[in-house]
Formats: sequence, C-alpha cells, structure tokens
Amino acid sequence: FREQRNAQSGATRFATWESAAAAAIIAVIGLPWLIRNYVLLGNPFWPFLYNILGGSVVPEGIAGSISFANLFSLQHPLRFFLELFGAPVGSLSAASFVNLPFSSILIAAWLAAAVVFFLPVIIGLFAKSTRWRYLIYAWIVAFLAVTVLYIMSLGIVSARFILPAVPALAILWAFGFDSILRKLGSIHLFGVKAEAAVILIVIGCIFVFSAVESAKTVVAAEAWGAYSGDFSWVKENTPQNSLIAYRGQCLSYNVHRFSSYDLSKADYVWVNQGFRLEPISVVEPELLQQVEQDFTHVYSNERTGTIVYKRQG
Repeated sequence: FREQRNAQSGATRFATWESAAAAAIIAVIGLPWLIRNYVLLGNPFWPFLYNILGGSVVPEGIAGSISFANLFSLQHPLRFFLELFGAPVGSLSAASFVNLPFSSILIAAWLAAAVVFFLPVIIGLFAKSTRWRYLIYAWIVAFLAVTVLYIMSLGIVSARFILPAVPALAILWAFGFDSILRKLGSIHLFGVKAEAAVILIVIGCIFVFSAVESAKTVVAAEAWGAYSGDFSWVKENTPQNSLIAYRGQCLSYNVHRFSSYDLSKADYVWVNQGFRLEPISVVEPELLQQVEQDFTHVYSNERTGTIVYKRQG
C-alpha cells in the first residue's frame, strides 16, 4: 500500500527503490541460514537439490532427489488449501479423534466458511483494480516455488512455506473484497443491502475460524500432554546423543533427541501404531518385524500405545 501511495503521487521510481530495499533486507535476513547450510553441509538448500548441488552429507530418504511426477496429484492442492486454513497436515481426518457432537456438520460449516473466505483472494488475483499486481505475484510465487520443490522432493505438501506470503494474499483479499462490494452497489436482498450481508458473512467466517483455532489450541495441548510420560522416559533413560528411529518431525522437539528413519543407524526405535497426532510415523509391518528382530523392548505404555526398543548389544 505504501508503494501504491507513492505511485499515485508520482514517485514511482522511489517506490521501486523501496521495493528493492525491502527485498534486500529479506535476503540479508535469510542469507545466514543459507551460509550455515553451505559451510556445514556443502549445500545451501540441503537436504534439497542434493542431486544437483551435491553436499558433504548425504540426505536420508528421498529428500535429495527430485521427481516431477510428484506434482501430478489432485490431493496436493486440496491438502494445501486445508492446511492453509488450519487443518493439521492438510487432512480433515486429523480431527477424527476429537469427540464432538454434530462433528460432520461442524466440519462442513468450517469448510464452507474457508471456501467463501478465500473467494476474494481469487477475485483480487484477476481484478484489474489490483495495483502493483506483478510485485504481489512475484511475492507469492517465490514462496510457492519452495512448496513445489518440497512436493517434488518428498511427494507431500506443506503450506507452512507460504506463510511469509500471507501478507501478499491479504492484499489480494482486500482488493478482491473491495471489488465485490463495488459490484454489489445498491443491490438489496430481502430488504437488506447486499454489501451489509456480505460484511456480516465475512464477520461470521472470522468468528468460525477464531473459534476453531481456539478449540484446536486446547485440544492439541491435551492431546500432546497425554504422551508426556513417554517423552519423559526417553529423556531420562536414553543418552543425550542417542539417535531414535522415527518418521516425522514432532518427536525430536518433545524428547530433545535426534531422530531418523534409518534403522541401521538408530540406537532406539519409537513405535506407536495409533499415533494420530502424526500419522506418517506409523511403522510398516515389514519394518516392525525387523525392529523386533534387531532391537529389544525396553519400554511400553498400554494407555498411549507407545513402545520403545533399544538396539541389541
């Protein structure tokens, strides 16, 4: 909006310099992390692009490879949209363990609110009244490119990479919403101005989102709290430098240990076949059989279903 104001006052060149300065500041903020990756791992984008840029550490799994075939899945845009609006891992089934009355109706209402609330973004994307549209497009595309790289590398989608572009989406939303109100003009529906009805609908959507996020905070805290005993056991009974076999990202944050899905390098294995907070962590039957052969059962919790194995010898 600052650039728009400058442009309207004839200071287009000054606005361009402001944009360049803002881009430079953003680059400087992110540059230390890229330098750190290059110095320690030999690849500024590690573990991605390993097949192209190489690196001093070989990434595990498929993070170092790229497959364009991963892009051709209709699930990716749907999961991206759902996660952008707060659905854990982009899946409505992630809320299946929460027992709520009329849950199907509530989920349908939330989904309808998400679609309605996103419509101004689509309209703003193509509205002729949207100023500095190409700068906004570049802002969004830059972070979408990271999402695309993530999909090509891992075959899964994550909306968190687009979070830095949310302000750009908000600008598009504002232009789109303004375009909707201007087109409605003096139209009345059942004796009520259409503009007022649309504003009330948007306020209702915001209320729905706020209520859902508040409920998620409470539910998530209670859900993770149920495993606090398991996390404590790992922290108290395994060496600090232990490597735990686990597929996912959440365990490391809770037990303060590194995790990897490579059994050949693991000292311990975390198994919970009903871990709905991170469904990707479920161990395949063939791999579970190998765990039971090469590792010893050292901990279990019947209440949570968690089992911890230690490498034999």
